[in-house]
Amino acid sequence: YGISIYGDNGDIQSNKCYGNTENGIRAEASADGTHITNNYVYNNVAGQILNQGTNTKVQFNKGFITEIRGISTGTGAQQTIAHGLSGIPDYVFFSNIEDGANPYQSTAADATNIYVTAVVDLDYAWEAIYEP
Repeated sequence: YGISIYGDNGDIQSNKCYGNTENGIRAEASADGTHITNNYVYNNVAGQILNQGTNTKVQFNKGFITEIRGISTGTGAQQTIAHGLSGIPDYVFFSNIEDGANPYQSTAADATNIYVTAVVDLDYAWEAIYEP
């Protein structure tokens, strides 16, 4: 691994973890309450960040995307939005930009896409969050 943490309430910030044969950063099951932020993790064979602890915050790491948002226009049928997150979203949110767009998640999100249906030609906002 690039970095492994075993104890509670650790803080892993501003590191470069590139090209490791395992995970770039690994928080073990005994590493509860860890904060993993502002790291550069890329091209690690087993994955970028593996979090097995509880109450751990993983955010703002380059190469490991945990939040994304955008604006789309409804088609009146199910649409596919590629989310680009580092895993399956835990939360997906939609809201009207134009009154009456009424977007809703039409199928469960997967590791690649969000599926949404909204009223044709009306704009809506979407957001997806992945909490590893």
